[in-house]
Amino acid sequence: MSNDITLVRPEGEVAVENPDAKSWFASKAIQGGIVAVLMWLATLVNLDLAEWEAQTIVAAITSIVGAAATVYSIIGRLTAKRPLK
Repeated sequence: MSNDITLVRPEGEVAVENPDAKSWFASKAIQGGIVAVLMWLATLVNLDLAEWEAQTIVAAITSIVGAAATVYSIIGRLTAKRPLK
């Protein structure tokens, strides 16, 4: 499925990017699928969260989310179309 829209005008066809299109990673279906695959992989390696202490789980989640937020902010700035004021 293409993100381009073709406009037919008297002077010829013009390809315009679809303004409603979003990145693949912004899709809730893709995000849910990734979580499902991660949970499936956890069961393959016999990861039992019940054996872990609550503090260990919270610390791990905090570290992962912090790292993801850092990477997200760097990528966002590098791919930004407009400069900061």
